[in-house]
Amino acid sequence: MREIILKHTLDNDFLKKWQKFWDNSDNGHVFNSVVWFTTYRAVYEIKEFRIVIIEEDNKLILILPLVRESLYGVPVWCSPGGKFLDKSSLLVDKFDPTILRKLGNYLPTLGNIYLQELESEPINLLIKANKTYFKIDCSKSPYLPISADPLRFLSNKNHSQIRGILKKNKEAVSYKTFTGDIKALQKAFMLDKIGTKSGQGKATFGLKKDREFIKQLIIKMPQAVQIDFVYYNKIPVIYATGFIYKKTYQAFTTAFNGKYRFLRPGKLLTFFKIQKLQDEKFTLLDFSRGISALKHEFTELERVQYSLFCAKNIIIRWWWKLCNYVFYMVLENKILYGTYLAFKRLNF
Repeated sequence: MREIILKHTLDNDFLKKWQKFWDNSDNGHVFNSVVWFTTYRAVYEIKEFRIVIIEEDNKLILILPLVRESLYGVPVWCSPGGKFLDKSSLLVDKFDPTILRKLGNYLPTLGNIYLQELESEPINLLIKANKTYFKIDCSKSPYLPISADPLRFLSNKNHSQIRGILKKNKEAVSYKTFTGDIKALQKAFMLDKIGTKSGQGKATFGLKKDREFIKQLIIKMPQAVQIDFVYYNKIPVIYATGFIYKKTYQAFTTAFNGKYRFLRPGKLLTFFKIQKLQDEKFTLLDFSRGISALKHEFTELERVQYSLFCAKNIIIRWWWKLCNYVFYMVLENKILYGTYLAFKRLNF
């Protein structure tokens, strides 16, 4: 017998069950883990949360953690993670249509719902359950299976360019990976502050709570967080953070010093990282959401991810659609987006 349970509190017994369920699930990743939820809740001082559970014969088969936040001025129950959420917080044993239909029928009873970064299979099953749902494409997530030839998508031109840079700067360029290292994280923060993204108003760790969030993730799961650097004459020119789990490397954040653009630092770091993952018998490199020329130089594969919206009030649904339309119009227009970033840099 299947039963839906709604939790308003946390206890050690449940957290242990959640961890065990995550360990045994093929669909477990950092963003639907116990540590991700509890850390996000603590650092960002989330007061209200709900955890939707489905059990079958007293055995966990689904967990969906939700936090109370605001979407375009409307209170919603949404996935924990904010701007850092790269994959859905839904943890399910398998994408069984009857399980997801049960969840889809239940969620509207909680109020307004906003679930981010769902893959096509679960969202298509959820959306059939209730007419108050709608979805939009929210991101594309490139990925690379680590095979015997992990550089198979890299063109001869790009491969030759990387080899040429390394040959020309053989004594100057080096690469190193740190695992669970707070001191390395502090160096990453410094690079993030002076990086090209910061100059554009897009620094990843500009806010104190954002820095504390990744720091606490390292403290709570040190073996799962890696920080990579490429150095030029022992000076760090680029960093990248990422998560490792179940033979998968999940890219997370990155920034580089624009003065060393001539090194093609993004290409070098990705080139080094792919070879390291192959040596360590990893099976997948997930580049995380967002497409770029750099990612497509190393892979042609990508998955589309979606946002799911639910509101009984038709005015709210139309408001969300309008806001999403304006948001993506600004995001895709260089002039409008550049103006937005200029105002952001001025702290308007």
